Amino acid sequence: MELFLMEVYNFRPLPATFNLKNIAKITSPVCGPGRVSPHGHQVERALRDWFMSFNFPDLSQALVHLDQCNEIATYYFPDADVKRLEACAASMYFALAVDDTLLHATTEPDRMKSLVDTYVQAIYQENFSSPNPYAMMVHDISKRIQMTASPGNCTRYQQGLEEYFRTGVSDAGRRSQNQIPSISEYLLVRRVCVGGIFTWAHVEYALEINLPDSVFSDPVFIELTTAATDIMALQNDLVSFNKEQAGDEYLNFVCSIMVEKRVELQEAIDTLVAMTETRVGEYVNLKAQFPVFGPGVDSEVARYFAGIEQLLQGGIVWSYFTSRYFAAEVLGDLTHESLVIDLKKMKASAT
Repeated sequence: MELFLMEVYNFRPLPATFNLKNIAKITSPVCGPGRVSPHGHQVERALRDWFMSFNFPDLSQALVHLDQCNEIATYYFPDADVKRLEACAASMYFALAVDDTLLHATTEPDRMKSLVDTYVQAIYQENFSSPNPYAMMVHDISKRIQMTASPGNCTRYQQGLEEYFRTGVSDAGRRSQNQIPSISEYLLVRRVCVGGIFTWAHVEYALEINLPDSVFSDPVFIELTTAATDIMALQNDLVSFNKEQAGDEYLNFVCSIMVEKRVELQEAIDTLVAMTETRVGEYVNLKAQFPVFGPGVDSEVARYFAGIEQLLQGGIVWSYFTSRYFAAEVLGDLTHESLVIDLKKMKASAT
């Protein structure tokens, strides 16, 4: 494994602007247009009531991701019914919230490991109890999904969530040590820390898809879901780079490209866009190689990948219109070919 140390590569000064190609136009020929669930307002009320049932010592901080998670769930799962959309939105919430708690614990590795161990216990233990509200949130949603998902879906959800949590520890370790991985090494890291298994289990759950477990071990099926995971990771690093550099964080494909290839920001952005385009093309080619599983199974496989494609496109569209990354009043709409992005100023706490 080849690692580059951030201390020997000075990212700054970065240019005042960079040009970003419209990623939604890269994926829409394959994934279709992004759609939004009609149940957003109903789920928002239910999600807030559920959230308030937990005893948070700092309610204002805990509320930070709530509205964003409801929004992203409506883009991710437009065809889910109200109850399943609510469960998916709640699951998205604690995934982001727990990710933040782990990020804030990067200087305390023992505390971080203890937190993750607690969250993993919350996933699996039937009679789990903890004063940690996030842990109780994890336990509540895990139980809800156990009650309404197929056994295989439940296993994939639980194992994917555990992997997501445990990867957060190693990811935070890289951040705290200022390690910039090579492009190939970071691709392997990103496949795990983007939460692909966890995310695709949501698709399976949201659409009530019924697939035999043997399908998930098919080589082409695995390659296709891996390609989808890569597309999700690559596009996320493109849209999140500006936010992350403002926080003086550099664990991102853009930074790995700048370091390994010794190029400036715009060339790194363009390289990552090209990588995304290539992976989308590979996804299409893999889909054409898909085997026939038999009556009743093939239609469910088609629904599964249609759900993954909707999630990918919905996530990209949401990324452009959320204040987390950009702002609708700046972008206007998604008819443009590319954007000129103003580089965010570094936060005072990051300087």
